[in-house]
Amino acid sequence: NVGQLVRLRTDDLSKLLRGHHAKCTAVEVVVLLVCSSEKVAQSLIDAGVQHVICTTGRLRESISRMFASAFWEAMATPETNVEEAFHKALVLLRAQGDEGACDAGLLVLLPDMGGAVMRSTSVPSMPSRASFASLDSGGGSPPTAAASALTSVARVRELLFEPHLDKQPEDFFGRQLELWQVLQNFGGPRRVVCVHGESGIGKTAFARFLARFVHTPGRLFQDGVLYDPDWPARQEPLPWLALETAWKAMGVSSWDREQAGFQPNRPYDELFASLRAELSEDPRRWLLIVDDADSRREGASMPKVKVGALEQHLADLLDHSNVTLLLTAKQPWKGELLGGFKVMNIPLRPLDELTSVKLFMQRIHRPLGPGDFLEPMILASM
Repeated sequence: NVGQLVRLRTDDLSKLLRGHHAKCTAVEVVVLLVCSSEKVAQSLIDAGVQHVICTTGRLRESISRMFASAFWEAMATPETNVEEAFHKALVLLRAQGDEGACDAGLLVLLPDMGGAVMRSTSVPSMPSRASFASLDSGGGSPPTAAASALTSVARVRELLFEPHLDKQPEDFFGRQLELWQVLQNFGGPRRVVCVHGESGIGKTAFARFLARFVHTPGRLFQDGVLYDPDWPARQEPLPWLALETAWKAMGVSSWDREQAGFQPNRPYDELFASLRAELSEDPRRWLLIVDDADSRREGASMPKVKVGALEQHLADLLDHSNVTLLLTAKQPWKGELLGGFKVMNIPLRPLDELTSVKLFMQRIHRPLGPGDFLEPMILASM
């Protein structure tokens, strides 16, 4: 009659679960991120659980946490089912490099839509140019199964990284003067504007609102905004993110470009050259938004990128394509030139008291957190 730890064998678990079949069938998914959990997962499936995610080997704890975070975040979206959430989480794992791609191969979803085991190998890592060269040299198309699997990768990426410009930023309020200033510059000969201000002043919310405003039909950059609020959470370099958004605007599948050899792990210079080539072939006006340009400029976000590389590539884009730039930064761009184009610096100042009160009243319709009260520097030290 004393509680104790009991080792439960797989067959004993199966017997135990058989007596609760009705309850098990109501369970949509069980996630077992422990080493070699496939046998236990199969017992749960036999008992009636709809889906089980398990492993076939030793999974690193860091990868386990990363997968769990991505999977449950995807599941929080009502229209996303277990299979889609599983694929989305795997795509994010593979974007982390060799370690993530290796451990992703240990993850299994039981069962798939056809009743068979769905292994993560159905979402392979991005093919290399060499692999496409070997397929092309054979004179034929890739095997049907391989083509289907690779096509599913492109579809998963499209689902996962769908642009979200239509979302209204919660923290945007006021700023009519600054919006007018930016649009006045873009409506004239100016092609580079930097909106600057201290941390937490609202630069990102400003960029999100402006992107949503100018990309809609009939506006200045209709279907030509290269930006997504989710970019900061992604690991790929800026030119690749811009390329993906440009391809979508052009109606081109990322899969078509990847089949031709485009990969996010290509050198930074090559990616920017590809972006320039793509934009120069399309006559529409493009708006590229570079949020937090300070860190990108200093190479902090891309350790392998040399200091000054961003300015060089942006200048090249301005010279050879119909692109306009909106930068957000903590400091002004110091009047430097980009490809002969003067940077117009527009300060983003604190909201006046009345507007601040209106913003606060707008926020209190949801639970408030420390970020609503504390200064950014204090939050960063917590």
